[in-house]
Amino acid sequence: MEKLQLNPRARHLLVQYHQNGLLYKSKQQLREITVLNLQLAKQTESIKKIINQLYSLELITQDPKLKNRLKMMRDEACEVVFSDDHWDFFLRSFTQIHPAFFEKIKSKCGKPTPDTLRFCALMKLGINNQKIAFILGVSVKSLKVKRNRLKNQLKLEGSECLQSFINSL
Repeated sequence: MEKLQLNPRARHLLVQYHQNGLLYKSKQQLREITVLNLQLAKQTESIKKIINQLYSLELITQDPKLKNRLKMMRDEACEVVFSDDHWDFFLRSFTQIHPAFFEKIKSKCGKPTPDTLRFCALMKLGINNQKIAFILGVSVKSLKVKRNRLKNQLKLEGSECLQSFINSL
């Protein structure tokens, strides 16, 4: 199975980035990367549905050769879905614009998980909770729990706003 195909704009930005060694210096460019990641997340959801359908077919198929082929297809699709390459690209780009951001987060809350760092970066961009939840693949309710845990890790007082704190970094 082939890797996910990037849309023309994403491909253009990626080629431009690698060929010219350009740094993403504006929030607008970082927002474009975020939108591209969101599009990739939608593609990922579609592939997850296909994986589930392949699994269902695998369960009801009697032919061992077909069953094996379905399993191979499902495994290949899983490799594509569970890749962190797009997040690595996003985080590298984000770090170029906000070089000390993740160090400041780490100094305040010890050893944050990669998900926590992603969440903080998306908050820094001013993306709303619903979009962040979609990008991270969690429910809005789970995101609220994540916000409260992060607020506790950062030792923010009850009246202190997490968004204001993130923006100040």
